[in-house]
Amino acid sequence: MKIMTEIEKQLEIPAGSSVLLDTNVLIDTTKNPESFSKFFNALSSLHIASITEQTIRFEFLRGLRDVEAGENLLQKLCGKNHLVLSSDSDIFDRALKIAGIYLKSDNKHTGIADALIAAQLSKYARENNRYPLYLATQNHKDFPPVLFHRIDEFLLTLPDGTIKVIGLYSFRKNVYDSMS
Repeated sequence: MKIMTEIEKQLEIPAGSSVLLDTNVLIDTTKNPESFSKFFNALSSLHIASITEQTIRFEFLRGLRDVEAGENLLQKLCGKNHLVLSSDSDIFDRALKIAGIYLKSDNKHTGIADALIAAQLSKYARENNRYPLYLATQNHKDFPPVLFHRIDEFLLTLPDGTIKVIGLYSFRKNVYDSMS
């Protein structure tokens, strides 16, 4: 069995898909741009679009001293006219259903932002898994197996030796539909 380096890693999500970037991925990209560029290069090689969501964008930008630099990073990672998913009454209804499902499971402390992110993923989940929206996150406990399936992971070794694991998740639409 061949061990693949970060550069050789081929992601297990379909080419042409889209990935919703969680706040922690964006924040760590600002701290370690060279290391995280390997992840974004892997996405780019498969023509996988990186997108954000209003809540994620807000969480990311509010923690920066230079908001303009943050906007520039988002443009660099996701494209100049990148897609930012917005929340509406449908997303809020989905988030409430998801929070209810979490309450019935072992994940009882999910934050509002994570419920909204899950709601976006539920909206764009596909039964046939043809180009669904995936999630890239390092907060694995926030997206529990009751509704999420980790389909891949991307390991990054930072210059100080720290290992970062970016999980790529799909939403379990069938479970959501049966429980909501």
